[in-house]
Amino acid sequence: MAKPKRLFLTIILLISVIFLGLILGNTTINFENIFDPNHQNIILQLRLPRVLTALAAGGLLAPNGVLLQTLTQNPLSD
Repeated sequence: MAKPKRLFLTIILLISVIFLGLILGNTTINFENIFDPNHQNIILQLRLPRVLTALAAGGLLAPNGVLLQTLTQNPLSD
């Protein structure tokens, strides 16, 4: 698979997971109700910080794993 195509699919997958993280939960929010003031409170105060924290944690763990594999010179990481 070509690199631009892989990058495009990765970005689409990331956006889809973020969107699903915002609408799925104890109270499922439909796409039509996203801008409802009652649901905006749930999204902005509960779900968005959780999704952004998970995204930041995953983004910070990946380079650390690469660094650890490089420092230990693990042959499986080549």
